Amino acid sequence: MSPRPRFSSLSFAAFVTGVVALAGVVSAQVEGQKVPAAAPENAAPVHDIARWIDDSIFGVVMVDVARIDVGALIGQLAQFADRSQPGPAVKQEELTQMKMQLLKAREEFDAWVTEYKAAGGGDVWFLMAPQPAVCFLTGEGADIDKLKGMIGKLEFAEGGKTIFRKGVIVAGSTLRGLPVDEPSPDRAEQLKAALEAAKTPSADDPVVRLVLIPTDAHRLLMAGLVPHISQMVDVQVAKDLNTKVRWGAAAASNIPNPEVHAVIQTTGAQPAQQVAALANGLLAKGARDVPPGPLVEVLRELKFLVNEDRAELRVSTTAMKRLTEGMVVPLLAAREAARRTVAMSQNRQYLVGVMTYAAEHEDKLPASLDDLKDYLGGADLVHPDGKNWTYVKPAAKLSELENPSLTVILHEEYKAWPLKGLIVGFADGHVEVVETEERLKDLLKNR
Repeated sequence: MSPRPRFSSLSFAAFVTGVVALAGVVSAQVEGQKVPAAAPENAAPVHDIARWIDDSIFGVVMVDVARIDVGALIGQLAQFADRSQPGPAVKQEELTQMKMQLLKAREEFDAWVTEYKAAGGGDVWFLMAPQPAVCFLTGEGADIDKLKGMIGKLEFAEGGKTIFRKGVIVAGSTLRGLPVDEPSPDRAEQLKAALEAAKTPSADDPVVRLVLIPTDAHRLLMAGLVPHISQMVDVQVAKDLNTKVRWGAAAASNIPNPEVHAVIQTTGAQPAQQVAALANGLLAKGARDVPPGPLVEVLRELKFLVNEDRAELRVSTTAMKRLTEGMVVPLLAAREAARRTVAMSQNRQYLVGVMTYAAEHEDKLPASLDDLKDYLGGADLVHPDGKNWTYVKPAAKLSELENPSLTVILHEEYKAWPLKGLIVGFADGHVEVVETEERLKDLLKNR
């Protein structure tokens, strides 16, 4: 089965990394520094966004596609990968490979954004919920069919499905019942206050903004987490602190000189002090837990400061670049672990499909993976790296195999042998990583 066309995993991961790194990562503020007054926010955008937020949606990330230069961020990550030092978790070959993939991802992303804007695509909203959705705004005269086709190729557009509603193309969740004609006044007011507060020193109108508004369900989740965090960092807080957090927000100015400002709004000075103490405790713990390097140095500088009823953080351009550079190796290791987990799960799903097929066809194995469409539960199994799966059909029936645990059924396709081995599924249903090409050839030879 060949995967549907889409961005590579790394290109989308780089885009999300950019949004998260810019919107959610913050650094030290000089003690006593005044928080600049917020400029009034235009009410129309707040109203439009609030119409798309119901009680299931607890946050929204807003990206100004016309101005944000994510390609430059991806290029910067490539430079950092080139300068990063290999270690036990990441080899030099992997860092070199990551650099090349990032450079390719930058080309793909820049080309996509250029075409997207030319077709009339506008700002993007990531609506955060148990079933998240991504909303793509469209301008007057936009080519909706072309935009839907482009968006359908992105990884988060499940099976390429998109809908067009009220001037917005929605991918992911169907958002039943949204948008409403008039948003909740409380939600609209919280959203407006958060957007006004989340400014950066160099940009009254940031290119990325993140707003988190806890729902009742998430306050219950916070009620369980806060005591655990409090005990972990040895900070005493009120039992009802979860009810005293009104919203959180973060904003980022543009590449190549990003600055980030984050705000957590509470109901008073004491809750703000407790929130800051918890956050600072977690940051200190993070600095102790990660390996020595630039990431630790920046984490040690991070500090939430209390500004009346708010806990706030700021990051300078210099600190942001140091932080991003320090995240390259951990991100690469995390990406590889996530890729391996998804790929192994897919391999197991195919093996279950093969065995189910055999059970229904007198123990005969399918001729190809295309025969398994009705045996995968409707899943569209797209390899995280966009690769195909190589199906190796044994000559004998499943029950006649002499040693099923050594009989290869399915493995990742490859041209050059992967640095950390190949994921292989066997006729007894188990999946493992075969570390050398010689062992795979031996397994395939003794069938």
